[in-house]
Amino acid sequence: DGSKIVDVYSQINEIPNNIDNKITTVFLSVGGNDILEYVENNPNDTNENILQPMFSAYKKVVNSIKARLPNANIVLLDIYYLDNLKYKKYHNIIEKWNKFIYNYATDKQNGIEAVLKISNILTYIIILINNVIYIYT
Repeated sequence: DGSKIVDVYSQINEIPNNIDNKITTVFLSVGGNDILEYVENNPNDTNENILQPMFSAYKKVVNSIKARLPNANIVLLDIYYLDNLKYKKYHNIIEKWNKFIYNYATDKQNGIEAVLKISNILTYIIILINNVIYIYT
């Protein structure tokens, strides 16, 4: 949808207060468009230090969600790898971003319920034709 990290704040403000309980789970998938935009606008920049300030912004969003829904569970989604030549140039930076997410989520102080490794799910194209499954990587 083209949304970036900063766009999540308007969505957080729309979350109704009455869903703040232990059975509510928030799934957060954000950061991919920020990375895509940066790489597209800076094609010769191979310095991946840009991820640090982006991830700081990401953590602020997570903290805003926790402040709005302190009793809810938060599940972070990593970024998937499109296995298309056009997107291969993003794979290294996406891998580093995903490691930031994994490390952040494993620190119990951050209060993250889990990470949904969507990169393991959406990396492949699966087609079913006449009861035969074709997997393209």
